[in-house]
Amino acid sequence: MERSHPLFPRLRQALYWHCTGPAEYEQILMDGFIRPNDGRVKKWGCYACQELGAVSIFDFHTPTEDIVLGEALKWRMFLTLFRPLTIIIGLDPARIPGHLVRYPHNKEGTIGNLIPWVEVCHVGPIPFNAMASHLLVCKVDDTQFHAVGKVLTRERVAAAQKEFGGIVQAEAARRESNHPKLMETILQDPDLRARIQAARERIKSLQNNPGSELGV
Repeated sequence: MERSHPLFPRLRQALYWHCTGPAEYEQILMDGFIRPNDGRVKKWGCYACQELGAVSIFDFHTPTEDIVLGEALKWRMFLTLFRPLTIIIGLDPARIPGHLVRYPHNKEGTIGNLIPWVEVCHVGPIPFNAMASHLLVCKVDDTQFHAVGKVLTRERVAAAQKEFGGIVQAEAARRESNHPKLMETILQDPDLRARIQAARERIKSLQNNPGSELGV
């Protein structure tokens, strides 16, 4: 991700961010808070915040831009983790009641995965009233998103699911239609065709003379 990416200035706001999916967000609505992952949700394997009984959140505001962008290869995938969209919840730091464990302290005594500098562990649940903003990000294109304020209704999520679901399906169809064209393009390469033919002849030779590879 670059500084020019349309999501980046929004993520740099003075908020914490928690990534979740539509089904998980429905559970948050029913519970009234974000629960720490006790291991029942196994999307990322073992990770440090889980070991601490904490909620994994991102802080893109406190570190410098260079540090945040330097770790982008590790955190960007979480912005599009769910299908057809990821809900990124912006949390008001003043309304977060639990203890925050920052890097490198959240790595001490844990063996799970952790994204340096930007991932923070919030020990304990996060109440619903800490939610100050929401970003709804398309699975296949993180430049396509909707910014929603403090209130994110089920109806708004459903509308975004329908919209982005169509985009996801269209992208899948495009890739499927391009697959034969890609194979045709590859096979038109004379050097590649020669290598494939040589490999076929080598396999045929080995089948006819099984001991030849060993010099027998």
